[in-house]
Amino acid sequence: DSCAPGLCPDWDSWDPSRPVENAREAMQQADEWLGIPQVITPEEIVDPNVDEHSVMTYLSQFPKLNPKKARAYGPGIEPTGNVVQQRAEFTVETISAGQGEVLVYVEDPDGHREEAKVVANNDKNRTFSVSYVPKVTGVHKVTVLFAGQHIAKSPFEVQVGRAAGDAGRVTAA
Repeated sequence: DSCAPGLCPDWDSWDPSRPVENAREAMQQADEWLGIPQVITPEEIVDPNVDEHSVMTYLSQFPKLNPKKARAYGPGIEPTGNVVQQRAEFTVETISAGQGEVLVYVEDPDGHREEAKVVANNDKNRTFSVSYVPKVTGVHKVTVLFAGQHIAKSPFEVQVGRAAGDAGRVTAA
């Protein structure tokens, strides 16, 4: 919970008489969301006679995440300039935030929410290219999550305008 608050919101209701299942769930979440491989089994980690070095090796992989150090930039999250039915694009940079998954949701003025396309660029700044196509005009809320938490300035409010007319089709009478 300290690395990604809210990732397991129901952890306090887990059955303490089922430590292996609890450890398995937590370790699976750490693997999926934080990229932490399971170098020790759930059975081993709950064993009171476990080798301490094995546990420390596993725990040392947990990053010191700081989602607020991730940043987003580009026209797709600017307050103005985006147009209905045209791809909106922006970049999320995570080099200073640690290791984690980037998820982006776009909510239109009618409350419809869609997941944006997120592609890892596999570069030195650990950037992700994000794109979405707004379907209606009005204020859209773009939520950017890193390791399950909002990055700095998220959610972004984006005004989506109408597409400009085709000047080639205008005639004068």
